[in-house]
Amino acid sequence: MIEILGIKLSYEAAAFLVLFLFDELVPYLPIKGNNIVQVIRGVAGQLKPFRKEDDTIRSVKAKLKDIQKEVRRL
Repeated sequence: MIEILGIKLSYEAAAFLVLFLFDELVPYLPIKGNNIVQVIRGVAGQLKPFRKEDDTIRSVKAKLKDIQKEVRRL
């Protein structure tokens, strides 16, 4: 775990945050033609399918909506 501005992050979360920011900012920078940048963007794009947090959040939201509907029926 590392601490940045009082927020504790795992190394994996920090790496994904850096890759996400890099992937979002590169199209606006003049360095996008650089081969090293293209390799890093390719690696970041390949790692995205391994992230399951978004799927977990969607399933939790769906379960909460189902529970909310059940509570309203009572």
